[in-house]
Amino acid sequence: MSKRGTGGAGVAPVAQVLQKSLTNLGLLKKMRRYQVFSVWPKVVGDIARHAKPRRLAGDVLYVATASSAWSQELTFMRQSILDKLKTALQGEYVREIRFSEHLWDPTELENGTAVDLPLMAKGEGEAAMDAIPDRQLAHYAKRFCSIMARRKVYLLRKGYVRCARCGCLYPSAKRECPFCAVEREWRARRRAIAILEKAPHLPDEEVQSLIGSVCLEPVRSARRELESRCLTIARSALNADGKWAAVDRNEITGAIEKMAALRSLKPAADMTAHEIEKAVGKRLFLAAKRGSQWSRGSSWARKT
Repeated sequence: MSKRGTGGAGVAPVAQVLQKSLTNLGLLKKMRRYQVFSVWPKVVGDIARHAKPRRLAGDVLYVATASSAWSQELTFMRQSILDKLKTALQGEYVREIRFSEHLWDPTELENGTAVDLPLMAKGEGEAAMDAIPDRQLAHYAKRFCSIMARRKVYLLRKGYVRCARCGCLYPSAKRECPFCAVEREWRARRRAIAILEKAPHLPDEEVQSLIGSVCLEPVRSARRELESRCLTIARSALNADGKWAAVDRNEITGAIEKMAALRSLKPAADMTAHEIEKAVGKRLFLAAKRGSQWSRGSSWARKT
């Protein structure tokens, strides 16, 4: 019985047989398309350190870039890269490339090396995740915790600093943790509102000193908010024909007096009718004068 050599007639190369089998199964096109992940470094060369293929959607290739500058640069090179991929894949299996810095993995540096995650960070929060009854949810929760832990390490290597007060990371170029700054301003604003509620005639500088703020903005914001509240109360109580609705007129009186004091920096009890009118506006003032509550409860309403 004669033996046939590997190069004998009638014996097809393995690659040819495999290609034919994949074609018959309808898998050749898909295989060629996914070869883009292996040929990418050869096609783009050193650029592969700054741009990595992430996924395929049909004939569209999504590529993660290290920065927006790389996205813009590679967009101009798109057609050239497509032509090289066509040659490498032996066919037009990729027709479009979309570059985005948002696809870049923050745990990966531009040179392709991964960020080492400390052992303590790896186990951070895993005990709590194990208590979740839903296994799939627990899996994704662990994955999220791991990503966030890696991101912290990445940001620290990028020069971010950790806030000694709240533990959040923020750029070292900033003088104060943005999260703490927002919280500090919010608390200062609430304190300013509490003071102006009781003494709306106090000037901004005095309120600033009382709340210990480094700037006037929390006080000014508090004054604007209180003015808006008073104006809303007064306007909501006024009917379209200029008459007072059936509401608590003590509340209306207090709102208009407070608004006048906030704007004039003078106690309402020490203001004349002309000063009140100037502070709150003629329409509100005249409508209020027609309300019986003013003549009974407001000393300034009887002044000229």
